[in-house]
Amino acid sequence: MTVNATESYTLAEGAERALREQLLNCKNLGFPEEIVDAASKLKVTFTPEKESPFLPSALKLTESSSSLWALLGIFGHAICKNRYGVADDEVIVDLYSSSLFLMSAVLFRMEGKTVWDQHLMDRTKNMDLGQIWQPYRGLATNM
Repeated sequence: MTVNATESYTLAEGAERALREQLLNCKNLGFPEEIVDAASKLKVTFTPEKESPFLPSALKLTESSSSLWALLGIFGHAICKNRYGVADDEVIVDLYSSSLFLMSAVLFRMEGKTVWDQHLMDRTKNMDLGQIWQPYRGLATNM
């Protein structure tokens, strides 16, 4: 979808579209039918509903992160309904919190050191299976 200056675009609409059209319809992800069925019955709300994009990125980071959190909520809801019979049929995702989650690695500090400190990089390198520490990989990554 292309948006021109005369059209309004909200992050909630983009996140909803990413969830419904991209994630839930992707057969390669192999979601159980119970999850896809539960998602069609759940009300998923992205708040605030009228927020315009605020991260300067063409990658739709807020929409991507928010749709992934909504998917997590859908899985959580299905598990709770199965185990405990919970009847609440709504998942609410805060756009600001899901965007801030993306920044959590940048904000992380350990004894005053950031994630880019060589000592911490050496300790966490074995967890970086995608080798995101390599600049060309980090710059080319889109969720």
